[in-house]
Amino acid sequence: MHHISSIFSSIRNQLRQTQFLVYTYIIFLTGFYISPNNHLHRNFYYLFVLLPFLISIDLRNILNCARSTLFKLSFIFLSYFLISMSWTDTPVSGEEVYDIIRYFFMLICFILVTISISVNSNQFFDKIKFWLCLIGPVAAIIFMMVFYAAHNFPYARVAGPFDYTTNPNSAAMFFGFIGILAFHSALLAKFGRHKIFYWCSFLVLFIYILLSQSRGPTFAFIVCLILGFAFEKRWKEIGIIIAFSIGFLCLIEFGDTGIRSFFGRGIGIRKDLWLETLNRISQAPLLGEGYFTDVNTRIGKLALSPHNLLLLVTLKSGIVGGGLLGILFLASFKHGYANFTVSANWIYICLLVFSFICMSVDSVHLLHKPSLGWVIFWLPVSLLAAEEVRRTQL
Repeated sequence: MHHISSIFSSIRNQLRQTQFLVYTYIIFLTGFYISPNNHLHRNFYYLFVLLPFLISIDLRNILNCARSTLFKLSFIFLSYFLISMSWTDTPVSGEEVYDIIRYFFMLICFILVTISISVNSNQFFDKIKFWLCLIGPVAAIIFMMVFYAAHNFPYARVAGPFDYTTNPNSAAMFFGFIGILAFHSALLAKFGRHKIFYWCSFLVLFIYILLSQSRGPTFAFIVCLILGFAFEKRWKEIGIIIAFSIGFLCLIEFGDTGIRSFFGRGIGIRKDLWLETLNRISQAPLLGEGYFTDVNTRIGKLALSPHNLLLLVTLKSGIVGGGLLGILFLASFKHGYANFTVSANWIYICLLVFSFICMSVDSVHLLHKPSLGWVIFWLPVSLLAAEEVRRTQL
């Protein structure tokens, strides 16, 4: 027994003293772009991120995380959202209950891992940016080449071949997230080779987003470009982006390009979805219909989700759940701005703006197995929570 205990202690010490968890965590993040299926990706998380974290867990790190307002708000929101499954009217199997509880603990651990590593490693975010800006564009180029070998370029909406990127909208959000990281790094890079690397990464990802013809992510991405240039007081570039955007919109709206219209049927459908969802919310406003309720609304022959995160959460967990999510969003923006005032680093503000716009016009799961929400929402919130913890230690 003593021998087993000493082996366990040795493994634990090795994990704490090495960068093993840093690199497995980064591999897990890149897996959203290159993993052939989400089952394999999820197993990697269990074995190489979650298990090493639980083995090497340090109570002091957990207590540090608990000092973060963002972590506490995230935990409260996710806990309440989880509890809302108890008042779902529709029949729910034991397996579904087990799955959602499992996803809750997976996600809480992901947030804790992110905060813990980031607090203990000042270069952690830089490593995330570098590897995502390397792997993401390479994956995007391969996806575009494979897709357009069998589809009409540029009229068909590009989509990836793997589970996370088969939906053009989701893929645009995944790649848009990296595109903002690349844009920020390119503007602030001090060395020429770094600027070239990040601008090339940005260009590839921007092209992918445009070819996805996803209106929400494209709009969110351009808003973030304008914000970034505004923070850097580069007004000329803002004028160029606005002029280019207006020209591009006029071309696809009034020209015979064959490219998907920006102001097309999607806006009308979303309005109908939102009105119908608000109608359902009004019937159970305080607590909502429960986590497992069927959120789909029938529009003609289509059955679609609300395509708005706040409405989706409020439909499931009522005004209480929607209010908790709203508070979490406001607190995240507040801490993002506080970080900007201290360090002039605007990346968190842009990532949150991108996330907020995308989730306002599309359905993103926040309490789920590894998925889009983990990357575009929980990752920046967790990194901001780490910045908060770091400031309290000064």
